[in-house]
Amino acid sequence: MTDWTDPNKRSGWPYELGSGFLVIFNVLFSFLAGRHLGFRGAELGGYSGGALLLVVVVVGISRFKKSARTRSATAKIVFYTLLITLLGSFSSLTQSRAKRARIATEADPASLSIDGQQAAVLAMHIQDSVSKGELEDVRTLFDGDRFAKRVLIGQDTTEPSLRDRAEGASKSFKGAKLLDQMNSMVKRGGRFEFVKLYHRRQDPVLQFRLAADSGDLHYVDLYIFKTPQGNLRISDVQYYNSGEVLSKQILSTSKDLDDGKANSSSNFDELQRAIQLAAGGKVGEAYSALESLPDTFKERKAILSLRIRLGYQVNVEEAERLLDQFRKKFPDDPTIFFYVYTAATAKGDLKGAIASIDDIYRTVDGDEYLLWLKVNLFLMQRQNEDAIELLSRMESDYHVNVSSQAKQKLPKEFLTSKEYKRWLAQHKIVD
Repeated sequence: MTDWTDPNKRSGWPYELGSGFLVIFNVLFSFLAGRHLGFRGAELGGYSGGALLLVVVVVGISRFKKSARTRSATAKIVFYTLLITLLGSFSSLTQSRAKRARIATEADPASLSIDGQQAAVLAMHIQDSVSKGELEDVRTLFDGDRFAKRVLIGQDTTEPSLRDRAEGASKSFKGAKLLDQMNSMVKRGGRFEFVKLYHRRQDPVLQFRLAADSGDLHYVDLYIFKTPQGNLRISDVQYYNSGEVLSKQILSTSKDLDDGKANSSSNFDELQRAIQLAAGGKVGEAYSALESLPDTFKERKAILSLRIRLGYQVNVEEAERLLDQFRKKFPDDPTIFFYVYTAATAKGDLKGAIASIDDIYRTVDGDEYLLWLKVNLFLMQRQNEDAIELLSRMESDYHVNVSSQAKQKLPKEFLTSKEYKRWLAQHKIVD
């Protein structure tokens, strides 16, 4: 028991009590500063306890030099050392908060003012690069910093965990493999083509389509902006067959995956391996890798979506079951329209494919290709009257010059039919 009648011990107790409070505040401020600086786990623990280690070192040196011969002297050295380190910890916390100051996510209006001709040149360059598999130059167009800001729109940009996710997403965005996947489908007979330049709210967007005679139908939107130097770069991506704009998927997907024991590093490694296999055209191996994942992991929205897309190329019956599951869990997700179309074409259900095209047309904000596709599906069903009716609507409602394109878009058998000749006689022919 402490003898408080001893003047030496009595004079040191205020410093001992004060040191106890200083230890708490030192560790707290160091911990908060470490979090703001991005430290995690053992690094964060080491950073938080750094002040205490310094105290031990100072006391040890003091005793070695016999500067702290009594308990009272030691208490004073500990107190003032902790006081100094507290000031340092507070300064570090202030600086780290400054580094984590709120990020301005609003886009400069000038960066969204795009010259249409310059955008068209870029679009054709991307189309040719994907079609030929020459993607190195295109990859440099993906701007990670701009993408990270889009991820943080509407979020608390001072929150360390959110910023860490955005920074990680920006690195992944710069190494995006979506166009590699498009190229792999081109190698299997697909056609990757520029559709249009349009604006989604204030953002200029280049839209591309990948279609194949096998029934594949994919749409990709590349959000573009202009740098201060006048160059065009890509700030975001929407792959319609997998959901909304990528920047909007990041936080919801990461939160969805950041839950539960199933999210071990081995599961994430296997997921990444499946994505790489799919990008390389090894669809069967990719699908098997996904199916080997634990149920609680592979039923997450992002992974379930990927299983459906690959499933229609490997196991149609199982893909149908997964689609029903997806519909029940996410009834308002527009990707369902693409799944329905894929399912219908995989089963040879032309009527089902026709029914889904109007929904896809609305989802992608219009594409003349889809109208011609629907006409041809009607003709394959021997529904010539429906095809004729749609041709009339294409001219009246969609302002498509049908007669000038019919020879390239429609089968010769229909062009020589009585129905088409009768319709053509009522319309002006444009050579």
